[in-house]
Amino acid sequence: MKGNWQRSNDLLTSLKTFNQYTNVNEIKEQLSENVKLTSLKCYLIYYGNEFDSFNFSSLCKKFNLEESQTRKIINNVKFINYSKLLIDVTRT
Repeated sequence: MKGNWQRSNDLLTSLKTFNQYTNVNEIKEQLSENVKLTSLKCYLIYYGNEFDSFNFSSLCKKFNLEESQTRKIINNVKFINYSKLLIDVTRT
């Protein structure tokens, strides 16, 4: 699992299908946010059982997300996975 959300986002937003809409920029922004959130969720589900903890700030940077968005996804995945996913919220 490569986890390259940026490449996925670039491929999706480059589709010519979006050119037919008047609010193309708004649609692409919304799509980009969904790609990042879904990618983080997949990353946590896939790698969640391999780690005792994740560095919270590195996850925010890796997926270019705000802290509140990252926390929401982490809590979602913890609920879905029922795993012991511990988040290291210390700032480094």
